[in-house]
Amino acid sequence: MYLWTNTIQDVKLKMQNYNSKFKVSCVISLLIFLIALTSEAQTDLPIYIQSDSMEAYQKQNLIIFKGSVMVKRGEMTIYADLMKIKYKEGQMGREIERIEAEGNVRLVQGNREVTGQRAIFYKESESIVLLGNPQVKEGKNIIKGEKITAYLKEDKTIIEGDVKERVEAVIYPKTEKR
Repeated sequence: MYLWTNTIQDVKLKMQNYNSKFKVSCVISLLIFLIALTSEAQTDLPIYIQSDSMEAYQKQNLIIFKGSVMVKRGEMTIYADLMKIKYKEGQMGREIERIEAEGNVRLVQGNREVTGQRAIFYKESESIVLLGNPQVKEGKNIIKGEKITAYLKEDKTIIEGDVKERVEAVIYPKTEKR
């Protein structure tokens, strides 16, 4: 298993700091909008969900959206083939426990895009796991790995590779205007 820091050992210290800051800010900002669907800051914004079908399993506290799923709240949009929302009964009524998006997952906000085959948001730990060729794009910058995990409370992101697919980053330094 290779972590982000293991893949850039031969890069100058200045670029490592830039890459590290970019990685954290890019991944967190890109992934945070999944959690924003349930955040208190956006309670006044409606959540718009569109799919070919919806199944609600009251006893299992589970809602499944199937077929060309699109979830939109404010400027944030999530696309997937299937989305499962697991909830629990809490003091404030129903509370989201976990959201799983599967198949051609794409999260978009402005010029930022996260893609993969599976994304799982865990409300309690406020973490997001992306699997299945996950990659993060912001403009021309791209970060890829085998698994991307964002711990939102800790402001920490781990991008892992494996023997077959190492972590890969293409970073375009910002040019200063004169």
